[in-house]
This record gives sequence, C-alpha cells and structure tokens, in this order.
Amino acid sequence: MDSAKQGPLAGMLVIDFSRVIAGPFASQFLGDLGADVIKVEEPGTGDPSRKNPPFAGGESHYFMAFNRNKKSVALDLKKPAGKQAALDLINRADIVVENFRPAVMKKLGLDYDTVKITNPRLVYCSISGFGREGPLRDVPAYNEVVQAISGIMSMNGEENGPPMKLGVPIGDLGGALFAVIGVLAAITERTRTGKGQWIDIALYDTMISLLGYFSNLYFVSGASPKRIGSAHHSIGPLGVFATKDDYLALSIFTDKFWGNFCNAVGLPELIADPRFVDAAGRVGNKDVLEKILRELFAQRTVAEWDVLLTAADVPHAPVRSVGEALEAAHTRERKMVVEVDHPTAGRIRNTGRPIKFSEHDSAAEMRAAPLLGADTVSVLQQFLKYSEKQVAEMLAQGAVAQWKAKEK
Repeated sequence: MDSAKQGPLAGMLVIDFSRVIAGPFASQFLGDLGADVIKVEEPGTGDPSRKNPPFAGGESHYFMAFNRNKKSVALDLKKPAGKQAALDLINRADIVVENFRPAVMKKLGLDYDTVKITNPRLVYCSISGFGREGPLRDVPAYNEVVQAISGIMSMNGEENGPPMKLGVPIGDLGGALFAVIGVLAAITERTRTGKGQWIDIALYDTMISLLGYFSNLYFVSGASPKRIGSAHHSIGPLGVFATKDDYLALSIFTDKFWGNFCNAVGLPELIADPRFVDAAGRVGNKDVLEKILRELFAQRTVAEWDVLLTAADVPHAPVRSVGEALEAAHTRERKMVVEVDHPTAGRIRNTGRPIKFSEHDSAAEMRAAPLLGADTVSVLQQFLKYSEKQVAEMLAQGAVAQWKAKEK
C-alpha cells in the first residue's frame, strides 16, 4: 500500500487500535516516517477525540492533529466477522499500536500472547497510564493524572501559587515518543533475530523519566524541588521578564553569556560583582539580581531588546503566542506548517515533520486525517482480498462500516 510514499519506514504496515493522543500521536509519527498506518475504529463513534470542538468541515481539530497519514477502517471487534478482519490485518502487520487499559485487548482476543502465535515477527506496542504491572495497572489515567502523580506538576507554577499542569499534554506526547523509540528499536532487533516482541509503555514511567536532573536533585539533596515559576534551581539569571510592551525569556547558562549580557545592557560592573561572579552566586542572590533585571527590562520593548541581545549573542526569545510561532518565518522555512487536502474541510494546515532526512523529502505531500471508516471497503477488498459479497455481508451485519456523506 502507498509504495510511493516517502520515508525510511516505507513498506512497513502499522495497525493502530489506539485513541485520543498517546497512541495516535505515536502511530502518526510512524506514518510520517513512511509506514502505512491503518486506524481501526468503532463503527458509528470512532475515536472519542472526533467529538472535540471546534470543527472544520464537520471534523474535530483535535482528531486531525494526531491522525494524518492514516486510513480509517471501522470494525466492530465484538462481532466475529469484525474481529476476524482485525486478526487478518494483524497477521499482515509489522507493528500494532494500542492504548487501552491492560485487560481490554486480552478480552477481545487481540492481545500480544494470542496474535504472536500466527505472526511471530510482530512488534506489538501497548501504551497505558501505569503499565502492565504494578499496583496502579488498572487505574484510569490521562495527561493531567500522570503529570500530578509523577511529581512534575508539583514543580510547575509560581513560587507562592498552586501547582499547575504544563500547557501541552506532555504525559501523552512524551509517552508517544518513547513508544516510537521502542518500536524502532524492536524493528532493528528484528532484522537480526527475525523475531518480534511486545513493548510496554506507561505514561507514568515516561513522566518519571522526564523528571531528568530533578530526580538527581532529590537524590543528592534529599529535598523535593519547589515551584520557582520560570526561574531555574541552579542556573541564573533565567526566566521571563516583563518589558515595556510584552514578555521576554532570558537564559544565561554560562559565565560567557553572562558577560555578553552585562556588556550589552550597559552594566559591565555586574560581571565582577562578587554576588554575581558565578552561577552559584547568581542563583543564591536571585532576588537582588532579578530586581535589577526587572527594572532594566521595563525600559525597552521586546523588539528593542531582541535587536540588542541578538547582536550580543545572548540566549533569549520573545514569548510568542501559538499563532505567532506558527506564522513565523523560521517555522515556514523549516516546513513545519504544511497544507493538506481534506475531503470535507477543504485545504487545511497542519504541523510538518520534525525529523528531516537527506534521502527523503520532508515536504512530501501528507494525507489529512481520515473520515471515520473512509477506507473500510478498499482495505478489506484490496489489502485482505475479501470478495465484494463478503464485504457486503459484513456491512449488512454491522460488523464493519463505511463512511457515507450525509444527505442534505
């Protein structure tokens, strides 16, 4: 299928049983890398994210964000014919992605232990909130839950304010990226051994891993990191400052950049000031230093500071809105916003491929997220070689469904 599609995973077949964000983002990434992705959805309802407003051409922005470069097949997995179609797809697949609670796929008879018997080369990736083992394995989890329980939310927010979640669903997105890494590693191992395997991805594990150096900060000091807003526990000055008209982010990581900054803003005496001579001093005297910087940054606009600090090679950035970032020249030059044709929404924009390869065109045309069941008949007939009569019977039984335009 789609043999002309660009990407290093061309020829790989992914069957995607996942929903909402973590699984769909992982399978979308595999599709962006060139794999053929068939998304299996429930007839009539499909992925729950199809119902999240706002909509374009009747399709959810939320669903379209995580399901490009896929085909949609609507199968009722609780009916024998629908389940058999799913098994037939799995037997042809290189990769399966699912993100149900641990017991669901086993109850359907589509779990790894069952399907590996007929497809031992299969790489089967399960994504869940808390993984397949441990006391929390059956607890429902979404992004906010794992941000909270992993400790990440406790660090996010202003010093005297309540804990806050990160704006982006880092639990889901991080889990998806770890899933892709796991799948690619398992595919690589399969080239040596000829054998597939099962991958267990827990969003909880993802967030614990993404604590990064904060985990070692706790291990070394015995104290949990506190909320400090946009500042840093061991680097300074670092944070967000109000200017005359907007906000500017500053990140002074080394003494070299501290010197560049002080000279650029006309305060060279701060370089040798014993309070600020090194990172430890700048962090230890943060309140004094930030008072100086707040008064300084309030004197000019973001644009004026941007020109000055750019010329001095100081790490900084205007705090852009999402729209400003998406419309920026660098975003356009990096082909990180692309246009695709959608059957009901028309020409729409989407984010581009973040990984560029020398041997593949990163600007190659993408397919928009599919309508529910848009590819059911074509996949069953062309890929699984089901007869027209067989497909017609499955449609009549409600075991599968095909998208149809609503009559006006």
